[in-house]
Amino acid sequence: MINSMECDRVIWSPNLNLYAPWLHKKIAKGCGIGVGKDYVPWIKTRDFSSKGTSGQTHSMLTDRVIHTLSEYETIYFYILERDHSVIDIREQFPILNLPETIEIAFNLGYKHPTKYGKPDPITIDFLITIQTQTGIKFAARSIKTPEDINDPKIRLRLKIEEIWCDKYQIDWANVDTSSFTKEMLAALRSIRSWYRNGLIIDNEFADLFAKAFLKVYERNVPLNHMLTYLKRKFAINDNSEYDWFNYCAWSKRIPLSIHHISTINDVVILDKYETT
Repeated sequence: MINSMECDRVIWSPNLNLYAPWLHKKIAKGCGIGVGKDYVPWIKTRDFSSKGTSGQTHSMLTDRVIHTLSEYETIYFYILERDHSVIDIREQFPILNLPETIEIAFNLGYKHPTKYGKPDPITIDFLITIQTQTGIKFAARSIKTPEDINDPKIRLRLKIEEIWCDKYQIDWANVDTSSFTKEMLAALRSIRSWYRNGLIIDNEFADLFAKAFLKVYERNVPLNHMLTYLKRKFAINDNSEYDWFNYCAWSKRIPLSIHHISTINDVVILDKYETT
C-alpha cells in the first residue's frame, strides 16, 4: 500500500483497490497522495463550516497552498519553512491503511475513530521530509494545545499515530506549543513578507546586508533609522531595504527575536539580547 518507505519518500499508492470503498472518492481526487507540489492534504480548511483559526499559506518550499487548521499549526509551518534541512512538508497526512490503525486501537482497548459510522483515517498534522548528512529522514509532528492533550479522544489518536510511526521508523513527537503566541505568529508573518512582496533573492547581497546591519545595530535605535543608513550604503533605489531586512531575519542571518512584534518604526530585539 505504501510505495516506498526506505529511501526518498513515504507515499501512498493511488491504487483504489487497496483502500476501503468509502475512501475512494477522496483518494481519486488525490487527497493524501503525492509529494512536494503534487501533494494534496486529506483535510482542507474548506472542510470546516466555521474556519476559526484555520488558514491557507502559499509555501515557498513546496510551491503549493498549505492548509493549517489552527494558529499553532501555522506557527509550526513557518518554523519548518525556516529550517534548511526540511525539504518537504505534508500537512494533514492520512494513515490510509485502516486495518493497521484499527488493529492498533483494538490492542489499546479502544474503538477506532469513525466518521458517518465508518472507520476514519487518522491524520498526522505534519509529515516532514528531512535531508540529513546520512540521507533522507522522516518526522511526524502533532500540534496540540495543552487542552487538547487532556481530551481522551485526541490522546487515543496520538497514541495510534505514535505506534504506527514507530512501526515504520518515522520519528514521531508531540510539539511543545507552550511558547506559541499570537505575537510569535505576527512576528513570523512580518519577516516572511519579503516572499509575499516578491523580493528577488541574492544571497551574496543578503550576507553583506546582514553583516552591515549587525555592525550598526543599536538596541534603542528604531529600525527605520538603521535602514535609512543601509539604503544609502548599498544604494538601494527600489525601497526594498525593509524586505531585505525581513529576508535576513527569516533566513536567520539576523538573529531577530520571533517572540516580539517589530514594525519599521520600532526598536529591534535580537535573540542574544533577550532576558530569560
